[in-house]
Amino acid sequence: MNEPRKMRVETLPQPPDDAIRDAIYAFWLRQLGDMDRGAAAQRLGRVLAFGLDDNDAVVATCSAVPARVAAMGHQMMLVYRSLLAGAFNTPDNWMAMVTRAWELVEAQQAAGEHAGCIGLLVPVTEAAVPAARPEAVWAENGLIHAGYGQRGFPLRVRHFADARLHIEGVT
Repeated sequence: MNEPRKMRVETLPQPPDDAIRDAIYAFWLRQLGDMDRGAAAQRLGRVLAFGLDDNDAVVATCSAVPARVAAMGHQMMLVYRSLLAGAFNTPDNWMAMVTRAWELVEAQQAAGEHAGCIGLLVPVTEAAVPAARPEAVWAENGLIHAGYGQRGFPLRVRHFADARLHIEGVT
């Protein structure tokens, strides 16, 4: 078993330079196996941040994708996704990625991006996180426990400051 390791979380510059783009693609190939360059380019457009080890190798990525979420009353939300390599897949590293993702999507939304989305939804798919962080509100990012998704994962959510629920048939 790999000894848990710390990583440094960096924001993906826009547009990303070739070196960063290639390093992220290489990380995905190591973690996920064969990946089409076109699919990787599309996926890269959604990446918010990435983790680096002590040698500046990419060891994690995170993104947020707009989607209508049944578990949240079919509201449009940004759904968080992450991929952390082996020894870097720890509750602390995972939380650092989630916190950076919230900071970034909150700033993007304030700048006019993500129209129609009311906040960030984080499915807690890393098994060690709920036991390590059972509190209802996470202080570092304000995400609150919001129940469980269809696959049984705990859900965390934080709404944007100007979020308004959209209810079908109500104007």
